[in-house]
Amino acid sequence: MSQEKVKQLIESIRSGKYSERELISLYNNASARGNSTVMQAIQIRMRADFPRAANRKFGAKESEANALLEGVYRNLSAEYNLTGNRLKNGVKLGGEMISGQKHIDVYISYKNSAGIGAFLFLIQDTPESELIAKVGYYKTGDGSFRDEHIFQMHDFEQAVENYKVQFSKVLSGG
Repeated sequence: MSQEKVKQLIESIRSGKYSERELISLYNNASARGNSTVMQAIQIRMRADFPRAANRKFGAKESEANALLEGVYRNLSAEYNLTGNRLKNGVKLGGEMISGQKHIDVYISYKNSAGIGAFLFLIQDTPESELIAKVGYYKTGDGSFRDEHIFQMHDFEQAVENYKVQFSKVLSGG
């Protein structure tokens, strides 16, 4: 298939022209031909228009983000004692994903008894938008504050290092 035909096909996929069944058939054909660009366009369209079918075909939309955060959490739990966490340990679904405001919203967090905490979120607004990492350091209650930094996914390791710095400050009492 020529580059021009591929480009036209991707545009028609993005326009929402195809039914669920047609998209699945197109995906299978693109997969057999090894055309990852077309496969990605189909996955994005299916996540937007046919989320249930997309979950059956590709797995849960947050599975890659969960796996990334699970790796960070495993490393931290092997290195530090997390029993003082006032929040639930492990990877959690964010409220904006639960309410449908975000396509993906998963995070890990730690908060000490003084109300000082750190978090690492992975967020994607829509199926078409890019996944981003958000790292924060905050305090609740008296003297509250909040400091957040956004990272693109090509800088994910930098986001993890930033989270580890914030996390260490929380463990040391603030």
